Amino acid sequence: MSKINNIEIFFLEYPFPKHLNYKYSGGVVENMIVPIIRVTDSDGEYGIGEVTHGQFTHQPLIGLVKHFNDMLVGSETNNINQAWEKMYGSSVFWNREGVGVGVMGGINIAMYDLLGKRMQIPTYKLLGGIQKEKIRIYASNGLFDNPKQLLADAKKAYSLGFRVYKMRVIDPDTIIDLVKSFNKKFRNKMQLIVDAVQGSSANPWATKVSINLAKKLEKEEIVFLEEPFRVENLKGYKDIKKFTLLNIAGAESIPTARAFKKYLDEDVFDILQFDIATSGFTEGRRICDLAYIHNKPVLCANGRFHVYEGFSLEESSITVSVIQSLGCRSVIITNAAGCLNANWKIGNLMLIKGYLDYTFRENSNDPKIIYFGQDDDQHEKVKKSAEKFNIILRDGIYTWTLGPNYETPAEIEDIISMGGNAVGMSTVPEIMKAIELDMNILGISCLTNFGAGIEQKILSHKDVLKVSNSINKKLSKLLIEIIKN
Repeated sequence: MSKINNIEIFFLEYPFPKHLNYKYSGGVVENMIVPIIRVTDSDGEYGIGEVTHGQFTHQPLIGLVKHFNDMLVGSETNNINQAWEKMYGSSVFWNREGVGVGVMGGINIAMYDLLGKRMQIPTYKLLGGIQKEKIRIYASNGLFDNPKQLLADAKKAYSLGFRVYKMRVIDPDTIIDLVKSFNKKFRNKMQLIVDAVQGSSANPWATKVSINLAKKLEKEEIVFLEEPFRVENLKGYKDIKKFTLLNIAGAESIPTARAFKKYLDEDVFDILQFDIATSGFTEGRRICDLAYIHNKPVLCANGRFHVYEGFSLEESSITVSVIQSLGCRSVIITNAAGCLNANWKIGNLMLIKGYLDYTFRENSNDPKIIYFGQDDDQHEKVKKSAEKFNIILRDGIYTWTLGPNYETPAEIEDIISMGGNAVGMSTVPEIMKAIELDMNILGISCLTNFGAGIEQKILSHKDVLKVSNSINKKLSKLLIEIIKN
């Protein structure tokens, strides 16, 4: 088996076009400097790796390479993971993050490249082969002061075939105008990513500035917001998740699975962005594995089938049967419903603890309350999630009527007398099917109107839709929090 004979570093340098005016935390970048690691074995074969850090760290990188070279010379080239642990273990006192890990990552990549060459196997096959035939890539460009610069650069990216574009930002006060200009020009052509660049900012924004920006961006069309804080501001990342539904991405400056774990435990990132040229393949795969463990796949169904539309009971609950067959063991069922409690307010949410079948399809003489999935711990968690967002969450019994017409005042009075707190034309078929399939069930009603006769007002479907739209964001936040917990 071949052994490591030498590890060296050299630098590729090329000038930036002056018109790019590429600004960075260290100033204006006039040229790009890319550190390259070369690992040569005892037979003269070599592998190449890249180090992210290098724009302003030439001398430290040279010293670190010499340090790790002295340590690894004579080691077998195929013991890649062992080499990584040896480097990390010997430097853990001073090298948990930063340029040292970056050098380790570059050496790790070079060792994989060397092994692939010796085995005559492409590196991607050493890493497990292809997972996807195609992936979307985005154009990632400099910081812009005005819409004219941004649009000109985005136009060029579009002509090159990019359909997703990332803009870096400088001044938080100008970002919204830049985003609006982009979306106006490229709507339905290109999607937009906003990179706040706070992870590498010499003068990071205050937490409230980033949160306010996220709130404003939520009204625009963007794929995700990248690094609105420095990585050490974990509280900022936790706070921003409370106030926005934007996808938050981070963070290139977190190099190891150990460092990433606390962010994954707190669930602050919707999109994990680590730099493989910092982490290397060995640690990069550990980060991916850690993300996989923390992942919570969710299947969402938009819309439902109603019995009043002519569908059978089985057909009306087909969605539940499908998601159960795909492996889902829990189901959250939501609806819009009429409120039967005069002391409650329209716009409140109600946790469904049981149901009344008021359809008179079979036993029309004595509808009874059917309780289901009574999990007090689960309900307490849901209520705590609601309290987190100052959402009023009631407990109650949902009543199913056939519809499609609204109930009469006499029917409403009868339903109230039997213990009903809300009324609607759906949901119960899905609950019945979920009970049959032994699924964990959570039901939530959006109380969009009062039942007929409770207030002196003619019921209007238009008013129901208006209230539904007004509480949509509130319900979305609650559902996301429930799924996370």
